[in-house]
Amino acid sequence: MLTEAMHTWNPARYAAMNKNPLTSLKELGFPEFPLPQSFDGATYAKYNQVITDLAGWCGFQSLGQVDQFLNYVYWKLKKRQTKKTAA
Repeated sequence: MLTEAMHTWNPARYAAMNKNPLTSLKELGFPEFPLPQSFDGATYAKYNQVITDLAGWCGFQSLGQVDQFLNYVYWKLKKRQTKKTAA
């Protein structure tokens, strides 16, 4: 919750962190991070750097765009998993 507030305050500097981007990063082959409730300042700093690097690699203008991209990936994965379980 705190990271969402920090992201709202300064989306160019702070990444929002919750289950959706963590799941998407793992699926995309990035290092796995612990669950949000186990994050500390050092872990968030590493996570924020990964998100900042991803923004640069993809040409995103803000960390908010990275969050939107990772949310898109998350829901695509969720939809694919739902189709597999329904079949």
